[in-house]
Amino acid sequence: MTGRALNAPVFESLIPRAHHGSFWRELDKEDRARLVMLAGRTRRVAAGETLFHRGSTGSEVLIVLEGFVKVMSMAGETLNLQAIRAPGQLLGEQEALQRGGTTVRRVSAQALTKCRVLVVTSAAFRSFLEEHSRAWEALARELGDRLRESETRVEGMAADAANRRLARALVSLLDPGEVLRVGTGPLQLRLSQADLASWIGTSRETVERILRDWRTRGLVETGYRSIRVMSPTDMFRIAGLPGLPFASAVPAPRVAGKR
Repeated sequence: MTGRALNAPVFESLIPRAHHGSFWRELDKEDRARLVMLAGRTRRVAAGETLFHRGSTGSEVLIVLEGFVKVMSMAGETLNLQAIRAPGQLLGEQEALQRGGTTVRRVSAQALTKCRVLVVTSAAFRSFLEEHSRAWEALARELGDRLRESETRVEGMAADAANRRLARALVSLLDPGEVLRVGTGPLQLRLSQADLASWIGTSRETVERILRDWRTRGLVETGYRSIRVMSPTDMFRIAGLPGLPFASAVPAPRVAGKR
């Protein structure tokens, strides 16, 4: 973990990476600059490092600027993957909005990739919301999108085949800029097959079978806790989603041994 001096122009350069509908992206330039001033520091996190544990005390808000973070909650005696936070999204906002008493983290958060987060104290975050009405709108947009995504996932568990649910999960993590650059969607994420299974509501064996089929068809490459999507267009098709808006600009995946 490292603290870094803040530089507003540098933060503005990260906007294209921010998830559509995220808190950070929905703020305007002036509000982002104000929040950077209030935050005071950033934190760099290595892949696999825990940002906070369920049951620990703390009320700082973390805004994901770069990388992906997995959020885990308890289901009985098991810690299951609940969600993945993308660039621009919030972590810990529920604890920050709680007034009075000791705040206890309800979930655990662990970096899937190398990450950088903006650290905001709960007092500064609440003050920012109270002084900037558009910030409340940005918060409502992110929370509303999260709720809709959760509802869609639950509905999909009953109505959609497991391969479609898995494709939608992977598509949600694709970086459009990286797809344009290299023609594939590299997802070097510390996600086990058990993580994926709990995320989409199926068994680990089912996820293993689907990935095996996709590997055979050249759609993905897999390694230890990592997945690389080789054909984003096909993955969107399996997910039942509209094609990539930039598909015509995406070069064909490179084949080993060919130049």
